[in-house]
Amino acid sequence: MVTIKDVAKYAGVSSATASRALRDIGYVRPETKQRVLDAVNALGYIADQAAQQLKSGVSNIVGIIVPDIKNYFYNIVVSLLTQRLKSDGKTVMLTYSNENSELERECFYTLFAAKVCAIIFTPVTDRNYDLVRKTTDNGIHITQLYRRVYTDINAVVFDDEDSAYIGAKHLFEAGCRRPLLIGVSYYNLRSDRVFPNRTTGFLRAVRENQITEYRYFEHTLLETSDPAFEQLFLDFQPDGVISGNNTFTLELLELMRKYGLRCPEDVKIITFDDIDWISHLQLTAIHQPIDAFVDALYPIIFYQEPPRLECIKSVLVRRKSTSAV
Repeated sequence: MVTIKDVAKYAGVSSATASRALRDIGYVRPETKQRVLDAVNALGYIADQAAQQLKSGVSNIVGIIVPDIKNYFYNIVVSLLTQRLKSDGKTVMLTYSNENSELERECFYTLFAAKVCAIIFTPVTDRNYDLVRKTTDNGIHITQLYRRVYTDINAVVFDDEDSAYIGAKHLFEAGCRRPLLIGVSYYNLRSDRVFPNRTTGFLRAVRENQITEYRYFEHTLLETSDPAFEQLFLDFQPDGVISGNNTFTLELLELMRKYGLRCPEDVKIITFDDIDWISHLQLTAIHQPIDAFVDALYPIIFYQEPPRLECIKSVLVRRKSTSAV
């Protein structure tokens, strides 16, 4: 294995100088630093981060637990966040819980073993509080994304409750009187334990507008199709739908194609997750500002006391799917 001594010898400098050049600590002349970098490339040297952490006593690894690898919206946010962290000298370690409470526990233990300095995660259960407590007790910063389940740690969320309220009002203004909300059913968590809650906002709009015929369906995450949803869709025959995320919207569009229904003539659609293909299909969407989300998140990743809640407002982008016929 190539060592820092090998790099120093190749570059014609001391081991201490080679170490300073690679870690950007202290002053090293530009031409000397370049010789060290050339030596690294020539020899294929890989720094031992664990050893560096033991020497400095400080970890620069940030762990992220992603709940759904197939959700494109999550991946966009993680990509932007990773860029910000790396530009700040941090190393990012990604793990995936797949909406499974036991896998979430495994992710936590993996990140503990890696001696991370911070954990950013989307809770998939409220039953792993012992690990949340262990994280904070060991001085590891922790922040929740998208869902606030634990009230005593940091959280950054989109205000989906308000967004569902605004979306429902827009459907009613467009003439819909049989609205349907496709909400979320979590595998290891009751939906009423999650803040924000889309159903709460939807029902508030229903009451205010005196809508008597409505439905809300809690769709299981990670499932690309749900027979129970298809049956409800056929039985209720909604004239307007608010879809809780982009994967649910794909299923809705497929059902409408299957049964010969048109948008917006037969069913008007509003969807969360305003990603590229949503705008391409001219679907009215809840646009969640990712840049603003990451900007709000970044300052509190390493903020511990007292716990902070950042709730980011979204905007409704009106497109053809809710236009007048």
